[in-house]
Amino acid sequence: MIDLFGTAGLEALVRLSRRPTLYAFDFDGTLAPIVDRPEDARAAPTTMQRLSRLGALVPTALVSGRSVDDLRRRIAFTPLHLIGNHGAEGIPDRLHDSPADAVSAHGGADAHRDVVLGWLSQWSAAREQEAADDGIVVEPKSHSLSIHYRKSSDHAAARHTIERVIERLSPRPRVIGGKCVFNLLPEGAPDKGTALRTLVHLEHCEAAFFIGDDLTDELAFVDAPASWVTVRVGRDEHSAARYCVDDQADIDRCLDRLIVNAEAAADARP
Repeated sequence: MIDLFGTAGLEALVRLSRRPTLYAFDFDGTLAPIVDRPEDARAAPTTMQRLSRLGALVPTALVSGRSVDDLRRRIAFTPLHLIGNHGAEGIPDRLHDSPADAVSAHGGADAHRDVVLGWLSQWSAAREQEAADDGIVVEPKSHSLSIHYRKSSDHAAARHTIERVIERLSPRPRVIGGKCVFNLLPEGAPDKGTALRTLVHLEHCEAAFFIGDDLTDELAFVDAPASWVTVRVGRDEHSAARYCVDDQADIDRCLDRLIVNAEAAADARP
């Protein structure tokens, strides 16, 4: 992976600023530090100030596994696009007859919500057949479901319990792993890659910048066009992202660089 703050990375960001580009950000682990309790996650005020400044200069989006309502409670401004549930929420309606058909595949958002409600009911019944485990937390997100085990005293046992219960769910979910979490999506539901490609089309952009830290973000990194700058928080040679920053604490530095480039590009326009 290429260091975003090295010569090659900084040059890539400058090139990006000179063409119409969508700038998109994951929330947990990217804009906000990872915390033991997902409900406690918050982005630093300095990060929100920078993101708001960037949003005044270029098209911006937050693309998260959280619900849109949840995201709104955690940010101090409204970006151009606020995308929740990995892409199932927030895609503008006017696109649903074109590239965003995938967002409403297999019956659309209402059907996906019904599937998640069914999983919740099945989960309660299935868990009663498993040995009790401290620290497994089920987080409903309307269009998807996240099963956290960060607070479990035995992560391996918790993972096995969760995997056994998932095997019993009907219809079978699409499972995307993460940092001490299993993300369950209905079949046909969008992912972050689908959402980003749709937004790039909507904004008539030629490229995208996307930064994230988890397996759900890999779905946006994989097969990203050559014009995109994809960035992983934390070096991982197995990641499909082309660039990386060391950790979440680098996000303000990253935003500062994007702002400087966007301002320079705006000044250079006739």
